[in-house]
Amino acid sequence: MLSKHQLFHYLLLSMLLDNSSTVCSAGLTFLAKSLPYLAVHAREQLRHYVPYFLAILARTLCWKKRYPFMPGADGDSPDPQFERELAGITQKILHVRPDLEWHRLEMTFSSMVSLPPNSRPFFSFLYYLYPSNVLGFLRDPVMFLVSYGIDSPYMESWKDAFDEDEVRRKSEVCASPLRSNCI
Repeated sequence: MLSKHQLFHYLLLSMLLDNSSTVCSAGLTFLAKSLPYLAVHAREQLRHYVPYFLAILARTLCWKKRYPFMPGADGDSPDPQFERELAGITQKILHVRPDLEWHRLEMTFSSMVSLPPNSRPFFSFLYYLYPSNVLGFLRDPVMFLVSYGIDSPYMESWKDAFDEDEVRRKSEVCASPLRSNCI
């Protein structure tokens, strides 16, 4: 049986590695609702996870909308190679480090538009609980993660994994109280 810490670790890995916006949205909702409780009852343990939370925030801020496969007039079924190429155009292809032994969950439904997870509640709680960490991260996301000794879970480095300018730009939308959506 897995311990609470192992389950939490797997949740964070899922949010960093899986490509299902449904799973990531559920994970963000769980974290956003759990952060206030954890901040009171597990403050010291939570501090260790802040850099991971910020990496997840960066990933969700840079998440792209995915469009469904539209079958041809003859009713062709989705071509897996075409689907991979389309995903490569809309998303950076990040390869999971083999030592993690992670089987990535891909987009589940190919007949619907897959919207990016809503980052606003998660961003708001992180900023409320750890404002200096969030601001430090937004100034230089890669340097922040490296300075905390957080290894990239990808074969690619953090610098290759995230578009730092996009993280900053999208976080400004989240921070603005006048904007209604944060993606």
